[in-house]
Amino acid sequence: AKAVDLAARAWNDGFVLISPQGIGHTPAWNSGGVFSVITPANDVKFVRDMLDEIGIEFCVDPTRVFSIGISNGGGMSDRLGCEMPERIVAIAPVSGAYTKRPKKCSKKRPISVIEFHGDADKTTPYKGGGQYKIFLAVPSWFRGWAEREKCRGKAKKRKINRILTRTTYSKCSKKVKVEHYRVHGGTHSWFDTPDIGKYVKTTARIWRFLKTRPKNKHASFAVKVSQPGKYVFKAYSSTDGEGSTVKDRFVQSFKKSGTQIVSWSVPKKLRRSKLRAYRLTYTGPGDSGEVHLQISR
Repeated sequence: AKAVDLAARAWNDGFVLISPQGIGHTPAWNSGGVFSVITPANDVKFVRDMLDEIGIEFCVDPTRVFSIGISNGGGMSDRLGCEMPERIVAIAPVSGAYTKRPKKCSKKRPISVIEFHGDADKTTPYKGGGQYKIFLAVPSWFRGWAEREKCRGKAKKRKINRILTRTTYSKCSKKVKVEHYRVHGGTHSWFDTPDIGKYVKTTARIWRFLKTRPKNKHASFAVKVSQPGKYVFKAYSSTDGEGSTVKDRFVQSFKKSGTQIVSWSVPKKLRRSKLRAYRLTYTGPGDSGEVHLQISR
C-alpha cells in the first residue's frame, strides 16, 4: 500500500527490500502454533536459503538484515528473530499473531525489537486469546523479549499523543532496544488510515528505528563455496584498475561447501583513511571471484 511506503524508503536509503509470500491453500507463514497446521512448510529454512541467495546476487551486508511483517507476517518476524538471530539483527512486527514458539529462542546474538499493536484488535487481541485461545498477550510477549535481551531496570512509558503510548527498554545487552507502541483504540491493521495514521506514523517510526540500529565494526559479505579449504582474500580500492595495490590480505578456511559469511576487519590504517569503497577478490580450491563493499563511517 502507498501509505506503508517501504519500497520508496528502501530505494531512497540504499536498502534491498525483499517481499516474499507465504504458501498454502490459505497463503500463510509457518510462524508456529496453529500456523504450523495451516502450512507445514519449513519457512525458517526458506528464509535462511533466500538470504544466502540474495547475499550472492547482491552486494549487501548480511549482518544488517531486518524482518518486518503484519499479522501472521508479524508472527513470522517474531519466529525469525527467535530462531535466526545470527542472521536477523532486528524485527518490526505490526499487529502480530504471536503463538507459542516451537522451541526456545536462540541466544547467538542480541535482537532489537520494535512492535505496534492496537488494544482494540479482535483478530490478534492485545490481551491474548482470540477465537481459539491461541495468541499470546502482547505485554507478556514484549516482556519475554526484554528478558531475552537482558534489559535492566523498569520499562519507560511515554504518552506520545492521545492515541499512542510507547514503552521502551533501552538498557539491554549490547545496546539493543526493545520498544512497543500501544495504539489506543487501534484495530487489526498497519495503522495507516487518514484518521489514525498521522498519530501513529508506523512506517516512519519503524524505518527510523531500523536505520539507527548499531552497525558491526566489520564489513561482512557472502561467498558461495563449492569445495571446502583455504581461501585467500585480497582487498583493493574499488576505483583502482589493473596493477592496483593490495590494501589488505587475509586467509579464511571453510569446513563445508555452500554459502558462507565472511567478516573482514578493516585495518586501522584504512579506517583512518577516507577510503570507503573496496573490491575484494578471493581464490580457493574450487572457486574464485570478487565482491564490492561500501564501508560506512
